[in-house]
Parts: sequence; structure tokens; C-alpha cells
Amino acid sequence: MNTRFIVLIPAFQPELPLLNLVKDFVKRQFEKIIIIDDGNSQCSNADEYNSILTQTEELGAVILHHEKNEGKGQALKTGFKYIVENFPDCKGAITVDCDGQHLIKDVLNVSKALFENPEKLIIGVRNLMGKKVPLGTRTGDTLAAAFFKFSTGKRCSDTQSGLRGIPSSLFQLACEDEGSRYEYETNFLSDASAKTEILEVPVEGIFRTNGNYTHFRPIKDTLRLYGRFLKFSTSSFIAFIVDFIVFLGLNNFFRVRGIDNVGVIFASTAFARFISSIVGFMINRVWSFKGRAKSKKSFQQFGRFFILWCIIVVVNSVLVYLLEKICIPVAIAKLIANTVTFFINYLGQHNWVFVEKD
Repeated sequence: MNTRFIVLIPAFQPELPLLNLVKDFVKRQFEKIIIIDDGNSQCSNADEYNSILTQTEELGAVILHHEKNEGKGQALKTGFKYIVENFPDCKGAITVDCDGQHLIKDVLNVSKALFENPEKLIIGVRNLMGKKVPLGTRTGDTLAAAFFKFSTGKRCSDTQSGLRGIPSSLFQLACEDEGSRYEYETNFLSDASAKTEILEVPVEGIFRTNGNYTHFRPIKDTLRLYGRFLKFSTSSFIAFIVDFIVFLGLNNFFRVRGIDNVGVIFASTAFARFISSIVGFMINRVWSFKGRAKSKKSFQQFGRFFILWCIIVVVNSVLVYLLEKICIPVAIAKLIANTVTFFINYLGQHNWVFVEKD
């Protein structure tokens, strides 16, 4: 079984746990272990880190080098590209963190699950409610799992787990997906879930509470994790301003001429949505979902976008009309309707418009 899969370990400032992990892999006869040296030569303790890497290489690991730190996501992409170019018959890869939080028994369980389910994405799921889990980790990872469920409609209890079994059918996506740091794993999980089923494997996991065990930057990397949603929110705000101005302008234009009925609201909404949606589509295509926006799929994506736009127009118009009928001012009614359709629009574009399924 171990000969079918390659172990992939991104390593930044590696310590003794990495060396012990590689020793365990060698004992279990994993034939290929690839470690990505993510710019350790530029660190202040470069000699110490390079010594660890050298010892793993002496044990049989292949070391790929980044001249400078490029992030965990980029390190994983470097590893996957190396596998695709050098091991075309590889059936899958097991990604493992270098900090010693993954026990060898858990890696073997993930490997076994991938062997038995060669087309599924395997996630080693830690018990985030355990007493030894730091509060920050528990809170952040739980929120990330809830957001993943909201965004994709699919369940993954531990979206931040670095222990994963990746089938070869997802290698190309792994090489090309958006992101270079921690957000890459979130983006990959989201995009992969549209192509295949996620299988969770319970793992123990070791949570260290002291030492240099994590390189996660709470503010910067959290913003990166929710990058697509934040970008979409920004593009939606720009589109909303366009939509709001055009809608009120047209609505007032008709009303001062004594034309005031549901047709006016629908026409104003439709035209405002048409203009603002074109703006939003272009921004989302080149920015928010740029990793999914393939040029060869542009017409297909726009077709799906147009269908979604029609749905949004109807829902938005009906909401504005109904809210105004219960004496809510039209401007406030429009704000409420736009808020509701914002989430419908995000889910539609995230899970349908800019999704490429096999």
C-alpha cells in the first residue's frame, strides 16, 4: 500500500519532530517522501534547520528548495508539480505538516482510507473539542468549518487539517489552485469538494502550546482564509453602489411622472441589476474567483451567471415590492432586499457560476 502514495511535507523552520516523522515513514516503508524546504536558508537559525533537512535527506527523503519563504500553499504546489512531472503513475499523495502534530498511526489510517477510496479526498479530522486544544485553535477552526458548510453546502469538520489524502485525479487542481499560504488549503478543499466526495478519518493530533510550532499570523492569515468571500463582498459593494444609484434614479424618474406600480419596481430593478451585475461579474471573474475563471469556460460561466441574474432580479423585485407594501420606505426596502440577495448571489457564484466540475 505504501508504495502507491507519496508523502508530501512542506517545511518551514523544521525541528526534531520532522526528523522523527521521516524515520517513522522509512520504518513503514514509504518509498517516496518529498520535503519542500520553504526558504529555511534565509532564517536566522538556518544552520539548525538545514541540519534537520540534511538528516532527512540521508534517510532517503527528496528535498525541494525554495530560495525564500513562499508560504505553505506554494510549497505544496511545488511538491505536487514535482510529483506530476516525475511520478506519472502515482495514485495519490499524503500531505503532512512538519511540526509533529500528526502521529504515524494517523498517517497510516489516512493512507489506508485513500487506498480503499482512490477517488475521494481524505481529511484527517482532529477532535477540536478536546481539552488539550488551545482556545484560539478551537474557535478559529470551528468557525472555518461552519463557513465551509455555508459556502459549499458540504461538511468538513476540520478544514484546517494539514493531514490529507489527495487522489491523483486532483493533482492538476492542486498544482493550479489559487493561493500561496494558508488560504491555499481552504481554496483547494472548497474547489475539490465540487469535484469529488470528502471522506473524514478521525485522527488524534498533537496540539503543542509552547515553542515555535505555528507560523499562522492571526490577522493576515485569517483574512487570507476568507479571501474569496471578502473579495466578493468588496465587488458586491461596488456593484451595490451602482445598483442602488441606478435603481433610485429610474424609480424616481417614473414616479415624478405619475407612474407607480409593480412594473416600475421590476423594470428599475432589472435595469439596475443588469448594469451592476455586469460590473460584478467582471470583477469576480478577474479577482474574486480568478483561480476558477478559465478563459475557455467564459461563455459557459456567463450563461450560468445570466440565469442566476434572472433569479436575483425576481427575488429582489418581489422583496422590494412586498416590503414597501408594509410601509417600509423604498430605500430601506432596497437595502434589505440587496442584503438577502447578496448571500444568494455569493452562494450561486461560488458553487455554480465559477465551478468547473469534471
